Amino acid sequence: MHLFAENLAVEISTYYQNLVLGHGVTPKVFTLVNGEGSQYLFFIDDLRMEKDEENQFLAYIVQAHEAVCYARGTLVIVEKNQQYIEFAVVDHDDQEAIVCSAQLTRDIDDKPIGLTEFDKTLVKKGTIVFGGLFEPIQLSDAKTEDFGYIIAGNEKVLRPRLADAMFFYKNDIKNGLSNERLKKLVFVEGLGSMYEKCEREAKIASYLADVFEVKEKELLQKAVMLSKADLMSEMVYEFTELQGLMGYYYAKLAGENELVYTALKEQYLPDGGDSELPSNVFSSIVALSNKLDNLLGLFSAGKIPTGSKDPFGLRRAAAGIVKIAMEHKLSIDLSKIIDELSANYKNLDKKVLIEFFNERLFKIFEVNPTVLKAVIASGESDIYKLSQKICALNPIVQSDNFKEYVATFKRVANIIKDIDVNTKLGIDEDLFENEYEKELYTKYNQVKFRTFETYDEELEALFALKPELDSFFDNVFVNHENEKIKTNRKNHQ
Repeated sequence: MHLFAENLAVEISTYYQNLVLGHGVTPKVFTLVNGEGSQYLFFIDDLRMEKDEENQFLAYIVQAHEAVCYARGTLVIVEKNQQYIEFAVVDHDDQEAIVCSAQLTRDIDDKPIGLTEFDKTLVKKGTIVFGGLFEPIQLSDAKTEDFGYIIAGNEKVLRPRLADAMFFYKNDIKNGLSNERLKKLVFVEGLGSMYEKCEREAKIASYLADVFEVKEKELLQKAVMLSKADLMSEMVYEFTELQGLMGYYYAKLAGENELVYTALKEQYLPDGGDSELPSNVFSSIVALSNKLDNLLGLFSAGKIPTGSKDPFGLRRAAAGIVKIAMEHKLSIDLSKIIDELSANYKNLDKKVLIEFFNERLFKIFEVNPTVLKAVIASGESDIYKLSQKICALNPIVQSDNFKEYVATFKRVANIIKDIDVNTKLGIDEDLFENEYEKELYTKYNQVKFRTFETYDEELEALFALKPELDSFFDNVFVNHENEKIKTNRKNHQ
C-alpha cells in the first residue's frame, strides 16, 4: 500500500505513468477525504486481498482517518495541462464515476510546485473521455495472481526518492534550524539578503504587536527571525514546496514554543483563493509581516506588477492581508503602517502603493463598484473597518428603495459641497424658525450620540433620517436671506 498525502500529490502523474505504461496494469485506488478536508489516495491493487479482506481493510482506514467520504475504483488520468490535472476514480460496478480536478500551484518562475485541494464531482461513467497525459487506455476487469512486478515497479519509483528525503531530513536535524546562512542568500536586488528581510519583518511584527496588544513579543521576534531559516535546509532545497512546513517540523523537534513552530507553518497563508488562514493572531502577525515587507520592499525597489505579470505574487499578498484582517478582526491601517515604517524602504511611493491596494479591493469584494468607490473616497485606511463598511453598505445599495435614498442624500451633498465637514460646525438652536428644523436636529443628535455595535446598525440609523430630511427640504428654505440662518441651516445638514 502506498499513501500519497495531498502536498505530495504532484508525484501522482509520474507514479501512475510508470505503473501503467511500465507494467500495463491499471491500479485500483481507494480515495478518502477526512473531516478536515485532507485527501489521500491509497493504491491497493498491489495487495493480495480477497473481497471480504479488502472491505475490512478499507473500513479500518476509514475509521483510523475519521473519513467523511470515500470511493473505491480504478484511477485514470482524464486530462493534464499547464494549469491542472484531472483524474477519475472509476468503479466497474457503478454507473457513475468520481472525477477529481486538482489545480496546479506555481512558483514565481511559473513552474508547477504542487497541487491544491481536489475538487470532486460525480459524472456518468460513459461521459468520461480519457487522454491528455498519454494514450487513451482501455479499462479492464482482468485479474492476475502475480503482483510481484507491480510491487517492484512501485518500489523502483518510490524507494530512491524516500531514501533521499530521509537523508536530507537527518542532515537537517543534525545541523539544526539556524538563520545565519540567510545572510548569504539574496532576497531581491536592492533589498539585501533574506536575513535583512527577516530583520525588516521583525520591525513590522513589533509594530503590529503593539497595535494588536500581543504580549508574547520575544516569541514573536524569534518566530520571525526563524521564519525563513528552512530555506537553507537540504529538504527545502530539494523539495521547494515544503518551505515553511519543514521549518515547522524542525522548530518543533528543537523544542521551540508551539506558537513559534505553528507560525512557521502558517506564515505563507493564505496562499490561494480558497486557502486556509493563520489560526491565531500570533501566526497572523508573522504572515502579515511577510506580506507587508514584500509589498513595501518590492514597491520601493520598483518591482510593481504590470498587466498580468506579478512574479512576486504581490496581488495575492494584498488579498491575503485583507482576508487575515477580516478573519481575526485586526485593525490594519495601511496608511499608518507606511508612515511608521517608510524609513526602512527608500524610494517608496505611498500613493502608488495605496492605489494598488485599493484596486485589489475590486477583485476581492464581489460588490457593486460604486460601493467600493464610496468607501474608498471616505478616506478610510483601516483595512478591517474598510471591509466592514463595504459589507454594510452593499445590501443598502442593492435594496429596492435605494434610489429614493439617493435622491434625498444627493440633495444633502449638493447643499454642503462647499463646506469642510471635517471642521467643527456650529449650530445655534435659537436660530431655528420651525418644527421641521427642530425635529431633524433632534433625530440627528439621537444618532450622533448613540453607540453602535456594527456599521450595519449605524447606516440603518442614518438612512432612517430620510423622512425628517425630506420634511426639512419640503418646508425649509435653506438659502435664507439672513446669512446666519443660512449658514446654520447648511451646518444642519
